Amino acid sequence: MLFRSVRLGLNLSKLHEQINQTQQCLAKGGFKLKFVARSGSPPPPNASSDGETVGCLGLKWNTLADTLSPGFKADFSLSSTKLPKEALSLNLAESENLRKALKEGWFDKTSLYSRVLSFYDPCGFWSPITVQLKLKMQHLNGMGWHDPIPPEHHEEWIKLFQLMVNASALSLPRSLVPPQYEGIPSFRLLCLADAAAECCGTAIYAGLELPDGSFTSSLVMARSKLVKNTIPRNELHGVLLAAETSLMAQSAFGDTLSQVRYYSDSNISICWILNKSKHLRMWVFNRVSMIRSLIARFSDGEASLPLFHIDGEFNLADLLTKPRSVSVRDCDAESDWLNGLDWMHVPSDSLPSVQPYAPSTEIREDFEKEVFQEVDVNLMEQRTLLCSSHVETYARFANPPPPNWVVDTFQFVELGWLRANRRLRLVLKACQSFKHFLHIRKNASFLGCFRCRSEEHTSELQSPCNLVCRLLLEK
Repeated sequence: MLFRSVRLGLNLSKLHEQINQTQQCLAKGGFKLKFVARSGSPPPPNASSDGETVGCLGLKWNTLADTLSPGFKADFSLSSTKLPKEALSLNLAESENLRKALKEGWFDKTSLYSRVLSFYDPCGFWSPITVQLKLKMQHLNGMGWHDPIPPEHHEEWIKLFQLMVNASALSLPRSLVPPQYEGIPSFRLLCLADAAAECCGTAIYAGLELPDGSFTSSLVMARSKLVKNTIPRNELHGVLLAAETSLMAQSAFGDTLSQVRYYSDSNISICWILNKSKHLRMWVFNRVSMIRSLIARFSDGEASLPLFHIDGEFNLADLLTKPRSVSVRDCDAESDWLNGLDWMHVPSDSLPSVQPYAPSTEIREDFEKEVFQEVDVNLMEQRTLLCSSHVETYARFANPPPPNWVVDTFQFVELGWLRANRRLRLVLKACQSFKHFLHIRKNASFLGCFRCRSEEHTSELQSPCNLVCRLLLEK
């Protein structure tokens, strides 16, 4: 926040004044600052162990260069007291030493998880690497905590740990505002979502509008989550993850945020979200409702959701969805992962704006699996309920029947499907109960009273039930 204030034109004297005010405020509560670290200056001696970096949210912050890097150490070793001295002296950052520890059974599941979880990445800057670790860890489910790693997984884990060692040297700029920028910044967020069979992920990119109308692009946050549903459902879960993550980013940007757009390469999930005329099954309906409410918070309501389709080759969130070969070049400061693709730098009116409301023929079958079939009430309902005091008026209508009174009475469009369906169900239930009080004679021009078995009451309209009703049925 101090760096952003400097870029907004706050001079150093006012910056020092704010720091002093913060110290005075904390002092009134009995707190005392140990140090104050600023970007562009070396860290205080008591804040850094190496004289260059300061710990910040599990990451290392180089205050002079104003860059962030992973907070774990490249070198690591075993620390269990039950292991021989030879095992404790090995530097497992070297592939041969790690191969020996795996072969001897010294490096068990507990040690492996401890090493993997040391790669703490709260903002997801290096998620393409951590996702590969997360996916590979699923193969160890069901093992005991002190069981050795199966031999068939040794070489894969050696490659992944070597990737971690190389990733410890990665870094990225902390600031989203370029040094030459002047004026009040105006950001837009591009939220990408994708999923596969085992994992879904999202990547949020912030773009700063430049004087020429183009935008910068920098990764702000990325998240991934293991899933076990069908791929269309996983894609929908990915959009939900993007909506939730975007909400956190929106609260951080505050008034500097001007636009938020969401992108996915799944036509099915976008059709589920944008099409309100379909009656979705419960699992999909709940997540679609949540996505609509989250996205609508920064749009003009659910009537215009900024959710668009892009091709999979332009979706960087694909790096978070499936096992693949990843190198440190995929996550370095010059990579597309951190800086975005070319289409993410264009002006807002040139961004992809395709919104599919209906699925194509190739995906219609998967789309309809999560949609209740539409019911044609006019074809299904062939009965007409008539109530009057003159029984002689009622007789079976000849084909074709007259307009259906029940269906025509209920305005399904105005009432909505759920309300009209409830009312129609009550009417049909009443029709069924009326059958127990009527004696129906086929091809007859009148009805006898079911209660007293007398035709006089019917002809003279003196039925004890005091109800004259006819349910007309098809022959």
